[in-house]
Amino acid sequence: LRRCAPLMGAADNPVRFLALSVSDAAEDVIGVIRGGARGYVTKTITGTDLVDSVFRVQEGDAVFSPRLAGFVLDAFASTDAPPVDEDMDRLTQREREVLR
Repeated sequence: LRRCAPLMGAADNPVRFLALSVSDAAEDVIGVIRGGARGYVTKTITGTDLVDSVFRVQEGDAVFSPRLAGFVLDAFASTDAPPVDEDMDRLTQREREVLR
């Protein structure tokens, strides 16, 4: 995802993308959505449903496998804001990547 970020378009013309993954782990789903994906489906999806999902994302819809939708709703429904780490905010993107 980080490698694709520079290719994803300007703020006035964002690229819409659908993640297709073998993982259905909540942390993977949430990480990819926070990275800009408009949807997330697993490789168990049928070909017909995958094609439909691609077109739906192109049209602006958010698309998730039914089991994964709950993860996304739970993660973004939290009203508690994460604590701000001012030291981390001062780092450049590259410095953050090195720390990971």
